[in-house]
Amino acid sequence: MKKVLGILLAVAMVLVLVACGGSKQPQTDETVYTLVYGHMSNPTDIPGQMADNLAKLVKEKSGGRLVIDVYPSSQIGTQAELPEMVQTGSIAMTHCTQSVLGNWYPEFSALDTPYLYDNVDQLLKVNAMDSPLITRLNNELINASGVRLLYNYYAGARELTCNKPIYTPDDLKGVKIRAIAQPMYVCAVEGMGAVATPLDWSEVVTSLGTKLIDGQENPADVLYANNMWEVQDYVMKTDHFLFTGAVIINEKAFNALPEDLQKILLDCCYEIQQSTSKDFSAKEADLLAKCAENGMTIITEEDGLDLVAFKASVAAKVEETFGDQYAEIYKEINELKAA
Repeated sequence: MKKVLGILLAVAMVLVLVACGGSKQPQTDETVYTLVYGHMSNPTDIPGQMADNLAKLVKEKSGGRLVIDVYPSSQIGTQAELPEMVQTGSIAMTHCTQSVLGNWYPEFSALDTPYLYDNVDQLLKVNAMDSPLITRLNNELINASGVRLLYNYYAGARELTCNKPIYTPDDLKGVKIRAIAQPMYVCAVEGMGAVATPLDWSEVVTSLGTKLIDGQENPADVLYANNMWEVQDYVMKTDHFLFTGAVIINEKAFNALPEDLQKILLDCCYEIQQSTSKDFSAKEADLLAKCAENGMTIITEEDGLDLVAFKASVAAKVEETFGDQYAEIYKEINELKAA
């Protein structure tokens, strides 16, 4: 069914681009442009709400001339397939990790390094669309892939979950933890001491239920929106990623929009980026508390979680795997953090 939907959406995207001519030809005020936005998030979690809020705001600000059709919950593609569908033009938009962008331009993956940021303010400063680093990387991304980064947003602190209490990296020996199927996420999970098991998000909850994997890692909003207490008993507040999400668009689809609609889209993206980042910051503690109310045990540093050991173990694995490859961009990131 997903393949059929993908074909239909590909045809729809082609028709939109043909109608637009892929150029800045004058259009009548009645011309309606449609962008298909597919994503893997639950529509009730914060990224799912973000996509809907962006669609609503864009429609309002454009007077209905620009419409974003949102397809959540991997309806039209898996977590791995959706960015590829944006690149090929089968769909126009999705949200993903920065490591996915690293598949097209490797330096982006460095922005997804575990324990990279000390706080959310640092993350937002480095990842602002007008930062010199992001401006450069976005230009390189467009040239390398035909995909444009619209904005980065704070997407919460990622926490470890398991069916047994974990306090140190030694406790994770032989424990199978799901990792996003990207090298930096596999590195992070292995650095924490676990056996990294790459799986698409659509398979995670089922795999936890069947014991194919022993645990996973995600922000609090994902834990809550997906009733993680039904398959996991413990949340370890490792905060191993201050997580940055990325919203991307096919460059041809973007360029097919008239300039006034491009500006409206970018202005709306800035507004949604701000509200979504604030939403994550404001709600994640409450969402963890709700997970506890539903039976999960939250283990923090005060409970004996050895964050110093986790940070050291992860840092060693990152240095071994990526230290030489990303030495220059890490220097650039650290300069921005200190500015």
